[in-house]
Amino acid sequence: MKFFLHVDEQKGFIHDLEGIDFPSVEKAIVETFLGIRDIAADCLRSGEELTLHAIAIADESGFVFATITSHDALQGILPAFS
Repeated sequence: MKFFLHVDEQKGFIHDLEGIDFPSVEKAIVETFLGIRDIAADCLRSGEELTLHAIAIADESGFVFATITSHDALQGILPAFS
């Protein structure tokens, strides 16, 4: 099934126009959590600010199954997010 990962960041909202195939919404959610963590790790390594607020997971009709915030993805991993 194709899911669209719409990004909400400090500079604005970026609509995913291409989408990505995942076998299930659960897998899309897990991969989004991991993706946010990867982005945060890259920011830590480079010393850049994490400007990502959230990623919304939607289907082709625009129905949003879940919105994963950076806080949600990093909670329990970084002290500031606990």
